Amino acid sequence: HFEWTDGFVKQLIEKHYRFELGARPIKRAIQEDVADVVAEKMLGGEFTKGNKILFSENSTQILKN
Repeated sequence: HFEWTDGFVKQLIEKHYRFELGARPIKRAIQEDVADVVAEKMLGGEFTKGNKILFSENSTQILKN
């Protein structure tokens, strides 16, 4: 389960959106800032079934049930 704050989304857009390139930079940022983090945490055993990952503008947290 994944969640993100409005601040995380705003920061992602402000940091990566470029009118002339459309959504491509945002897609790359999501891959780097979200997908890669999830993969690292799964492979490291930090994120397991039943846990939740919360992405915020300042950190990424694993919330255990």
